[in-house]
Amino acid sequence: MKAAYGVQALVQPRCARAERILLPRGSGYCVNYRWDNVRSEYLSRQDAWKDCDSGIVFSRVDIVCNSVPVDRIAGTFEPLAKDPNTAEIMDLFTHEQYFWPFYRNYIPDHAQRLDTAIRWVTEHGYKPVFLHEGLLGGRV
Repeated sequence: MKAAYGVQALVQPRCARAERILLPRGSGYCVNYRWDNVRSEYLSRQDAWKDCDSGIVFSRVDIVCNSVPVDRIAGTFEPLAKDPNTAEIMDLFTHEQYFWPFYRNYIPDHAQRLDTAIRWVTEHGYKPVFLHEGLLGGRV
């Protein structure tokens, strides 16, 4: 089953801005929570990874909706949907403060960005998954 959801523990797949925190010097990964290179490399090319010692599931965020203009949303998803290592799960994320007109960085088309992203994953066969329903959409 293809799944689309937001997750509590996130690893951003793209190197940019403040995501360069939590890195050992010279690791080369966007975010890796000070993991070794083997785990960091695996998650940089896969949808998710479960750390069995802690029980935390780390998932790559495929799109941060408040950071991607409407006209670039499909182009963000398309290469991910074609790669068998990243096509099973589309992890959507946003920061809710961008909805509020009184917020200093308010994005007037924020709702349209979310609508566009949700429409794209829905039209491409993805179903919503909620973490309380099981691991990555599978019943546990």
